[in-house]
Amino acid sequence: MRRRPDVLAPWLTVDERLNAQIDAAFSAVAAAFPYFEDEAILFPPRGHCIAALARQCLIHLLVHTFHLPKKHIASLGNARLAKVQSSCRMVEAHRHNPRFAAWFDRLASDAKAAFDRLEADLG
Repeated sequence: MRRRPDVLAPWLTVDERLNAQIDAAFSAVAAAFPYFEDEAILFPPRGHCIAALARQCLIHLLVHTFHLPKKHIASLGNARLAKVQSSCRMVEAHRHNPRFAAWFDRLASDAKAAFDRLEADLG
């Protein structure tokens, strides 16, 4: 199994299945936004809209693809619940664009496939 980025440490828990979901979602987003350092995805620089979109995509994947509670994501990501809710709303608003929706569906599919591989490694 590949090494998780150190920047994910604050998001990780003792639950290895949850960690695999976080890792899978993060890996999919990092692959979709390869021009960002890992830190910029989790902690977007102020005013950097594309890095903020990457984080919004990560949060949306965790909530809607892996069905993690928004309150749980807020506590893991050290964010207010309102920020998590806003991230999900923003991605949903972008999904009205067919090109974005198709791209995001591939991103979600990649995250699911990565999780399936990680879960198989957990045994």
